[in-house]
This record gives sequence, structure tokens and C-alpha cells, in this order.
Amino acid sequence: MDVMPHGDELDARFEALVAQFDDKELRRMRAAAGRRGRPSNRPRRLLLAVAALLAVAVAAVAVLASQPGLLR
Repeated sequence: MDVMPHGDELDARFEALVAQFDDKELRRMRAAAGRRGRPSNRPRRLLLAVAALLAVAVAAVAVLASQPGLLR
């Protein structure tokens, strides 16, 4: 059964593996990781916009319910 390396030994193995790649390959891998590594904020922004609109609508209904004279 293989025992997993710890700490410095694992770092040394990783550095040895990375040293096998040339600069062009490293740049290509970093660029690819940068493109895929960032999730899109579009769904989160849409959810935030819908929540803000809903909050404004609920606040308006609450104000009108508590003071119906504002409709005149």
C-alpha cells in the first residue's frame, strides 16, 4: 500500500513535475485556467436585481396598506 507524501515532499514532487513544462506550455495552462476558473456573475446579478425589485414592490404595498389615503 502506497503512503501519501506529506508537506515538503509533496511540494518537491509538484515542483519537479512543473519543471518539466516549458514556458510556452505554462503560459497556455495559466491562460486556460484563468478562463475556466472564474464563474460568471450573471445569474447572481439577476437574482439580486429580482430580489431588489421584489423588495421595493413589497415596501410600496406595505406603505399603501398602512396609509390608503396616499392613493388619492
